[in-house]
Amino acid sequence: MDKIAKVKIKWLSYEEGGRKELPKGKVFKPNLKFKNSESLWSIAMFLDEDINEGFIENNIVNIAFISDIFPFDELLKIKQFEVREGPKLVAECELIKLIENQ
Repeated sequence: MDKIAKVKIKWLSYEEGGRKELPKGKVFKPNLKFKNSESLWSIAMFLDEDINEGFIENNIVNIAFISDIFPFDELLKIKQFEVREGPKLVAECELIKLIENQ
């Protein structure tokens, strides 16, 4: 069974060290990092067209987990994580809900 997470995302502005522009297209593949860990996890983030309207404070997006061994128990406990492109922090997220996809 695949799991999808619905999350609230806050993009960092360029002045905060984030991206100059938001990702283009419908799928963005950054890394997820828990603040208390050095591990990075590959994710696929599904973007709506309205996300490209600017750095809106609280966009809602769905993410899929590329690894079969992703620590879902940690996600459910901590509920917050960073979105990174390589070493660069580009956004912060908060879990809304985890969905079992059949």
